[in-house]
Amino acid sequence: STWRTIGAAMPSAMTPTQKTHAYVPLIIEELKAAGVRDSGIKIIGGVGCHRPMLNVDFRRKVGDWVVDNYECVTHNPYDHTVYVGTTARGIKVEVNDEFAEADVKIVAGGLIPHGQAGFGGGAKLVLPGVSSIDTITAHHSAKWQGQGRCLVDGNEFRDELEQIARVAGLDIIVNCVMNASLGVIGLFAGDVVAAHRAAVKCAEEAYTVRPPTGVDVAVVTGFPQDSEFGQSLKGMHKCPSTVRSGGTVLFLSAGTEGPGFHYLSERARKRSRHEALKSPPSPAGDDRHLIVYCPTVGPNEVRRRVPSTASFHKRLDDALAELTERHPSATANVFPQGAMTIIAGG
Repeated sequence: STWRTIGAAMPSAMTPTQKTHAYVPLIIEELKAAGVRDSGIKIIGGVGCHRPMLNVDFRRKVGDWVVDNYECVTHNPYDHTVYVGTTARGIKVEVNDEFAEADVKIVAGGLIPHGQAGFGGGAKLVLPGVSSIDTITAHHSAKWQGQGRCLVDGNEFRDELEQIARVAGLDIIVNCVMNASLGVIGLFAGDVVAAHRAAVKCAEEAYTVRPPTGVDVAVVTGFPQDSEFGQSLKGMHKCPSTVRSGGTVLFLSAGTEGPGFHYLSERARKRSRHEALKSPPSPAGDDRHLIVYCPTVGPNEVRRRVPSTASFHKRLDDALAELTERHPSATANVFPQGAMTIIAGG
């Protein structure tokens, strides 16, 4: 074989629960069957603007066998990136130099609804995954039509991601669709657009629920994107809409890594650090009370993301006590995988 190196970009360290380790060894087996040597296979942690992946992250993501037998490196959006071309819309594409040097470029990761790109996976594993901070900023700062959670067709935000991935020379995507316990129920490999759209169709069928509306209470978690409190709020997209006016939403986040870190968010925080803190809108809606439970963050971090009218508790018993006091008897919807959940018609 003439293949020299394989760049396999992995999704962000901030979604470590995806069971990528279930199928990465299968990708490696295919490469070896084609004549690629072990020394020619490299795993790149495509963290985008999140923190670097550490050894423990790689072991959770791809498994001990992969880490023990193959080189695993983490992407840094500020260093070792190279210009590879410009999209038709004028965005200069800079990607990880080791990814760019690879003869065959594969990205692997799961599909979860995304607020701008419609769904994760596919080209998102190139941008922001292994792109430079300048390319990420240029793309995320532009005005795009048709973007939104679960919106793919006509979404210029995603279309440009896919153009960037093609300019970067991406060869194959491997995307999985997960069940409630994050086991793999669908695996899609192939073209960055065609395979992704097939995965999206499967994800829509798997993640869509039809809950009753007008209930008194919704209990929502940020799982499986709740290792960071900030990211976990993605679970609140439409779940609160099932609650009647005057009802209550109890939001629970593990927040095992605290508030979380993101380079673009840090830029925004530093620009506004001398300004008066503006109360953010409530993810529960203006006419519903919000109770937040997270044992790993403080009130200052919570107030940056939810309004002061929301209640915050570090002890689950306290959060449940308030909920019971507000609603001694109630009808309730429970969304244990809020970040994956799609509300039918929402």
